[in-house]
Amino acid sequence: MREALRQAGLPADDLDDDARCFELRESGVPLGWGALELFGQDALLRSILVIEAHRRCGTGAVLVAELRKIAKSEGVRRLWLLTETAEPFFASLG
Repeated sequence: MREALRQAGLPADDLDDDARCFELRESGVPLGWGALELFGQDALLRSILVIEAHRRCGTGAVLVAELRKIAKSEGVRRLWLLTETAEPFFASLG
């Protein structure tokens, strides 16, 4: 995950070892990654990355939905997001 983030120009060095990382796979092939940093009932949704060949076909929405399920199972009530480039994508998810 860290190497894929670096290759995409996204921060990876600050990805905490305590972060809940998730890899979305299909038939054993990674499609994308994401992570949650937990802070009690709050969590930061971060490091969302979908492999280029799987973009614009719903993979990112599935990835975020899975991370939201993980957050809920961890007792998270508020999910926060910081993005510089993906505002339209996340806005489309509500």
